[in-house]
Amino acid sequence: MFNSKLENSLLVDSIVETMLDYVPIQPDIDETKVKSAANMALTIDIKRVIKQENVDRCINPQNEADEELLELVIPAYCWFTYANLLKHFQGVFTDGGYAVEEEAQENNSAKSKSADAHGVAEVYFQEAVEFLQLEELANNEDGDDDIFDETKMTPSVRVFGGVERRASN
Repeated sequence: MFNSKLENSLLVDSIVETMLDYVPIQPDIDETKVKSAANMALTIDIKRVIKQENVDRCINPQNEADEELLELVIPAYCWFTYANLLKHFQGVFTDGGYAVEEEAQENNSAKSKSADAHGVAEVYFQEAVEFLQLEELANNEDGDDDIFDETKMTPSVRVFGGVERRASN
């Protein structure tokens, strides 16, 4: 990354080394792609749910609770980043047009694996969300239970009314 502000907004300094602990990536992967995917994961998948104030707690931990939150968010962050890498970074735009990586498989396969990785990330992320819910309940004196909107976890899932019907063959 060339923008130091974006670089400093990442949750961990060495995202590739951190991801090696959680996801199956090659150690020699293009770090600029990983950082871009990590920025997307932070902005789109994490900040949307836990809000900027909790992301700031992870970037600059001030106490044990902030450190614990960071430890809970890191696995989800790695898996969200991995999902973004699979989905968005199979090719690049060049002066000759869109070029797909030499060893890239078909696009639908990568999107399927990306959806799987996103599902794993949400399971890890649920632990961080539950931590924040318990923290909020402990600090909430007026008994308000509406502290987290579960619908923000999976924005691509839409529920429609009706009755499921199965064909019999």
